[in-house]
Amino acid sequence: MRTNSRTCAAIKNATIQAGSPVTLVLPQSPQSFIEATISGPSPEACPITQDVVPGVSNVEISLPATSNVPKLTPMIAVLGTAVSNGFLLENISVQADLDQNHSSETFRACGANDGVHLTVWRGVPVTGTRVWSGSYYEAGNPGTLPTCGPTELLAPPGS
Repeated sequence: MRTNSRTCAAIKNATIQAGSPVTLVLPQSPQSFIEATISGPSPEACPITQDVVPGVSNVEISLPATSNVPKLTPMIAVLGTAVSNGFLLENISVQADLDQNHSSETFRACGANDGVHLTVWRGVPVTGTRVWSGSYYEAGNPGTLPTCGPTELLAPPGS
């Protein structure tokens, strides 16, 4: 998430190093992605990670000077470059081959009473297989996103 003073992410990877490439997905329609770099550990928790599960590292992210990432917009951070993960923009949707199996994963953001839910799907969002989920907790539905369906509000895979 980008604030007035910084861009940070919560990543479940304790060995992440400064200088590592990261691709940020903005899953709100129209979707987009941008390559950035991990600057290093964050001295404080990111705004969206106040009460998350153990094992999550908060890191600072350096955006390119030409980026136009909106402030306070939840994003999905994927380690690696856009090329190495097969990122592409198909119409208004971002797709990637995150597990290198020649099939696309897709991204989605939806709103619920407890905030914004972010998901990654193998195949088409909501009807495909959900492979990752995260949340940005904010009281009251932000109202600018599609309403979350039941499969988007389930506990994260593997929990």
